[in-house]
Amino acid sequence: MSLQRMIMIKLSFVGAFLLMVGSADFAPVAAGELEVNANHTQVASEYAEGTLDADEIINDLCPIAKRDVNPKMTAKFKGKTIGFCCGNCLKKWKSFPKEKKAAMLKEIESKD
Repeated sequence: MSLQRMIMIKLSFVGAFLLMVGSADFAPVAAGELEVNANHTQVASEYAEGTLDADEIINDLCPIAKRDVNPKMTAKFKGKTIGFCCGNCLKKWKSFPKEKKAAMLKEIESKD
């Protein structure tokens, strides 16, 4: 078998593999751009703001899903850092009107 034929066969296997698994799954992600999806696996997202200083987070449980917060999933509201368990909850928080956010913040602060 010629070298050229062997290269063509290897390239076809690589192409088939990428089609099978979906090349979008291997997109590079910058640090701090990770989110946890509904299955609690990490995916790239524009919604992850995150902080690595867990001391700033005012809550231990996600105000939406009532699970432990992920220090990389946070949002600032009225000068407070609120933690969320995953990117989906963070995304949901961002969609809430200010009144609902204020009510949830008040609930968080009353538990302390």
